Amino acid sequence: MDALALVRRLWASPGFRRVAWAFLAVVVAFLWYHAVRRGLAGRSSQLDDFVRFGRNLFLDRINVYEVYEPDYTITKYPPFFGLLFVPLALLPTGLAATAWFWLNLALSVAAARIAALVAAGGKIER
Repeated sequence: MDALALVRRLWASPGFRRVAWAFLAVVVAFLWYHAVRRGLAGRSSQLDDFVRFGRNLFLDRINVYEVYEPDYTITKYPPFFGLLFVPLALLPTGLAATAWFWLNLALSVAAARIAALVAAGGKIER
């Protein structure tokens, strides 16, 4: 029996599906909790830098290319990139980190779905 047939057979079992969805929910909750906690602590990878870049450039009208240090990573991005983060700059830090997490998760799921569609030759069975 190949791996795909085994997964299909397991997935057909309602008990297995419930456990798989529960496990996925726990993983997502864990990741969300840590993403928001890091965002509130100011250690959210580069989210804080991206939001500050958008806020300074478009809301505060600061020329970040003159004010920021030349070797500062964020100055390598064009102004349009900062515009994408203005909506997050308007939110409180915890809510911005939450929105950023869910947006990343949704885009990751969409990318996985598209990859599965392409791998299946454009046809996915339900």
